Amino acid sequence: MPQMMPMNWILIFFILTSINLLMLINFYYNKKHSPPLIKQKNYQVNKWKW
Repeated sequence: MPQMMPMNWILIFFILTSINLLMLINFYYNKKHSPPLIKQKNYQVNKWKW
């Protein structure tokens, strides 16, 4: 049993880090290339302003 614990912790750590990396990549990608959803929202807001 003691030998199983490090593997589980390594797996949990790896999964958490991979999720964080994916979220960071998505965040920076969205900042650089704004998706069409945000453009549509801005377009709707502009229509309301007009």
